Amino acid sequence: MGIRESSVYKKWIRHLRDDRTRYRTTAACQDTGKELIILLCGGDKATQDEDIKQAKRRAAAMNPDEEK
Repeated sequence: MGIRESSVYKKWIRHLRDDRTRYRTTAACQDTGKELIILLCGGDKATQDEDIKQAKRRAAAMNPDEEK
């Protein structure tokens, strides 16, 4: 299974200030084997509430036929 990165993910991972988090996230995404991981958005503790809202909006946009 190949890895496809959204522009949102690329921007988020590139701007992470914590090198350890960047490395661990990248390694986890590359070492999944047949697992599918979808990172809808990212942030930090200061933006967590808005990040969760944004992730829910993105998930809903990916599955418009699912009931909320």
